[in-house]
Amino acid sequence: MRTIIVGDIHGCFQELQALLKAVDFDQKTDCLISIGDLMDGG
Repeated sequence: MRTIIVGDIHGCFQELQALLKAVDFDQKTDCLISIGDLMDGG
């Protein structure tokens, strides 16, 4: 199991998806942690 930590997403869902694909994220075995700034400006 890996832990992948991301921050400052600011609503950029497609970019997040590309990042997770680049690191071969597996939702069955990996853990994704967001450390903040999911949305941009409310």
